[in-house]
Order: sequence, then C-alpha cells, then structure tokens
Amino acid sequence: MNEFPELPEVNSLHADPDETTRRRNNTQSNPRNGSTKTTVIAVMLSIVAALLISLTIAMLGKDPILQMFGLAPESKKPDPFKVAIEEMSGVVKQLADDLDTIKLKQSELQENINAGNFATQKATQRLENLERFSSSLEQKIEQQKKVQQAAAAKPVVKAVPKPVPIIPVVLISIRNIAGTSYVSLRDGLDDSDLLMPGDTWRGWTLITTDTATKSAIFTVAGKQQELRL
Repeated sequence: MNEFPELPEVNSLHADPDETTRRRNNTQSNPRNGSTKTTVIAVMLSIVAALLISLTIAMLGKDPILQMFGLAPESKKPDPFKVAIEEMSGVVKQLADDLDTIKLKQSELQENINAGNFATQKATQRLENLERFSSSLEQKIEQQKKVQQAAAAKPVVKAVPKPVPIIPVVLISIRNIAGTSYVSLRDGLDDSDLLMPGDTWRGWTLITTDTATKSAIFTVAGKQQELRL
C-alpha cells in the first residue's frame, strides 16, 4: 500500500474558531441594521406624506385635489323636469304671496270704505237734523211775523191814567224869613213843616207865595191850586 506522507501542520492557514464566529456575526449584523434604519425612514416619510395630504385636503377640499390628479368626478347635469318643477314651485309661491298681499290690501280698502260710509251716514244725519231745525225755525219766524202783523193791525188803546185823589189841605201860615217865603199846611190833625217854593207835602208842591194877598199857589194832580189864609 502506498502511504501518503504526513504533511506538517501550518498554523497560519487555520484561524481561531472564536474569531471566525465573531467575524461571521459582525458580517451578518451589519446588513440587518441597515435594513431596519431604511424601514424606519420609509415609515416616517409615509406618515409625513399622509399628514401633508390630509392637511391639503382639509384646506383645499377633495375636489381640487382630484382635479389636480385628473380624477375629478364628472359633474351631473340637472334634471330638466326637476328644474322646471322647482321653477313652477317658485312661481306658485310668488303668486300665493301676491294673492295674500292683494287680499290684505282689499281688506284695508274695505275697512276704509266702511269708515267712509259711516262718516257719510253721520254727515247725512247731521244734515237732516239741520234741515229740520231750519224748517222749524222758519215756521216760528213766520208765526212771529203773523203775530206782529196782527198786533200792528189792531188799534193801540192807550191806558188812561187814573186821577190821583187830592188830599185836602189848609194853608195855616205864610212867613218871610231872610227874603224867602215859607208856608205851613195842615191835613186834619197833622201840620207840615215850613215849606219853601219847590217843596212837596201830601202831593201839594209849593210854587209861589204872595204875602200881600196872603195866598199861595200849589201844583196838585197836574193842576194849579191857590190857597188862602
């Protein structure tokens, strides 16, 4: 049998198992750490992008964003029958409002007419009262004229004054005091005071005296009377 010669061990070609394991672990861990960091960064960017999109939609609305990307929803055309019905409803409502306004104005006009009729009735009643009063006044004036004419046609009868009874008196004295003549009269038992011309006693008014003839002239009952001592 051919036997192979034993080769000497070369320490430099064999590595320490612990060092080999350490290198293997470092080599395996470095790619894993890089992948984890990349994932975290991608997640962070996704969150930031989502926040930015949410804020943009909140500020601008969904439709502008969709229009920006060409995804805007197609605008629906209004239904012509629905539009016509809405227009007719508006016209009917306007006509109803106009009708209510006309009814209100008609009611106000009727109230004004009623007030005018009432005022006319009152004025007519007052006019009738004035006409009746005027007619009555004319009748009274006519009657008064007839009475006055009848009274004017009758002869006026003048009342004859009754004669005043003359009280008989007696001249009892004639005196001349300081150039003035005084007389005294007597009526039964009564004597008058001294009378001067112009004085009156018992209806006898002294006019003048005459000491020579011892007489005095009086006016009594509208006539002159002479009395002597």
